[in-house]
Amino acid sequence: MKYFFILNPISGTKTHIQNIINIIDAEMAPSGHEYEFACTTCAGEAQFIAATGVQEGYDIIVAAGGDGTINEVAGSLAGSASRLGIIPLGSGNGIARSLGIPLGLRSSIKHLLQPHERIIDIGKINDHFFVGICGIGFDANIGKKFQDFGIRGPLPYFLIGFKELLIYRAQKYLLQLDDRQLEIRPLLIAFANTPQYGNRAVIAPQADPADGLLEVCILSPVSLLRAVILTYFLFRGKINQVAEYRNFQGKEFRITSEVNPCVVHTDGEPHIMPAEIHIRIIEKALRVCAFERWD
Repeated sequence: MKYFFILNPISGTKTHIQNIINIIDAEMAPSGHEYEFACTTCAGEAQFIAATGVQEGYDIIVAAGGDGTINEVAGSLAGSASRLGIIPLGSGNGIARSLGIPLGLRSSIKHLLQPHERIIDIGKINDHFFVGICGIGFDANIGKKFQDFGIRGPLPYFLIGFKELLIYRAQKYLLQLDDRQLEIRPLLIAFANTPQYGNRAVIAPQADPADGLLEVCILSPVSLLRAVILTYFLFRGKINQVAEYRNFQGKEFRITSEVNPCVVHTDGEPHIMPAEIHIRIIEKALRVCAFERWD
């Protein structure tokens, strides 16, 4: 078995990257498997490194980083025979949590030595893939502010979210759902292949990454006090029980935003896109090293 580890040195982990490499070495060397390392130096590079790994025939290409790193690697593996491995080093680790990947460094490496292969769907919004969740509105704006802020971790994210909630003004969107259109002005729209953003913030409790469908989750604008209550339900995995939440299922959607260009996110990574947005699911496109069951 040939492994290719792609490491992001600036993920949310507090462990020095050389220490991570040393731990991987300690677990992998006795196994007898072939393995190589590559470290990214800038955003977007993991995608190209992973594509090289696919061409060179690596069996398991491991994204060692946060959801953004996993997103980049997965996009290059979609449709290939290479399997996606995950060592979760991010601050939220929403994809790893959704797929049942162990969050501990050593345990996630050990898991890769005897992986259970699952074939899952992957989403695409315009030209960008997403493994977990893509979205537009409030959460995308937080993602953009968080990226510009430059300091990683849950605390800056929550502080930015609180501040953004005070000033954010909902925009109008035209959402095409199969044979009907909805004109909405939501707080956010999330298209979910997996249930959670990260840190157990579950936006789509019913999402299944292997069912061939995306969950469309719409949250209406709320007051600050009501937002606190909704946050409680979000982290309890019960956001679908609040009155401001509604959801739909489907394979393909189109959105027209009144703002052009607009901010969207894919697995937490923000992008600037034109007002016309196309979202779809690509079924059975990604081989992953996951547990037999996931939350």
